[in-house]
Amino acid sequence: MKTLRTLALFLGSRTLTLWLAGIFIMYYLTVAVWQGEAFATLIHVLSSGVLFRSLYVLFLLNLIVRIVSTGRDTWQQRTKFLLRLPLFAGLLISLISSFMSLNTRQNKQLIVGEGDILEIPWEQSLFRVVGIESALNKKTLRTGDSAFFDYEPGINLEDQTGMRTTVHPFPPTKVKSAFMHILNFGLGQAVELRRNQEVVEKREIALRLIPFGNVDSFTFEPHPYKFNISIQPNRIITKAKEKAQAYDLTNPLYHVEIVKGDALIASGDTMDSIDFEGNMSLHFIKVSDWVLLEVASDSFLMPFIIGLILILAGLIIYPFSYVVNRKIP
Repeated sequence: MKTLRTLALFLGSRTLTLWLAGIFIMYYLTVAVWQGEAFATLIHVLSSGVLFRSLYVLFLLNLIVRIVSTGRDTWQQRTKFLLRLPLFAGLLISLISSFMSLNTRQNKQLIVGEGDILEIPWEQSLFRVVGIESALNKKTLRTGDSAFFDYEPGINLEDQTGMRTTVHPFPPTKVKSAFMHILNFGLGQAVELRRNQEVVEKREIALRLIPFGNVDSFTFEPHPYKFNISIQPNRIITKAKEKAQAYDLTNPLYHVEIVKGDALIASGDTMDSIDFEGNMSLHFIKVSDWVLLEVASDSFLMPFIIGLILILAGLIIYPFSYVVNRKIP
């Protein structure tokens, strides 16, 4: 009995709360910021690091014991107890549901183009991509201060019943039991590697060339070539002192560099093909659009939202708990 009491006092101590909160804050402000985006790093360790998950569970137990203890102390003053209950309940629900969400949610990232079939592991239905809404005009003029994108990218999906849904970058769209949103977009290019005009490899490649000036690369295993590619303006338009780059994304002009080992063996600008090593050639067949789609399933999202609503309501009504039952002099 004494051991249980000692354990309860330890779990419910304010000192433990401060130490654990300090550990998370110090990690966030020191180690996390040097490893990339700090909040994302903290989320990652809470969902995959055994040590931090254990500390988080200990933090939850600490809060539960402290909240139960506080509730027991104010139970006799029912009005005060009810005024404080939403904030305490919201804190517990949001912290528990966020932890469960991080450790149970399922997510997948898919690069898809028009005509592709989406098969999501936890869904019974299949989805067909019936259209891609490009973020760029197919024929566009660009200057130094032009925005990267002309429109918000989108993807149109159709399920097996024929019902259609459009998904954009934000906010995530609920499709069946999954939430979907677009992370990235770009041009897709069907390419052929030929030897003496005989096709030896054919592939559709999702190229990350946006914003213009980016360089992407691809290979054809086991062939020893690496192809570096970027988009060039189809023409330059000069008006007074201003210059604008005209791009035609239905027939883009590519700058291609072909590397074998450490040696650059060919380079040039082309809209259709480039020859190298005498009998080899790379051909650009068909251009299309693609999007990087993130699909996630999270059973604890709604409890987390409910917890946040309770916290907001609790912050509003909590101060009134200090004035109830107070005698007016």
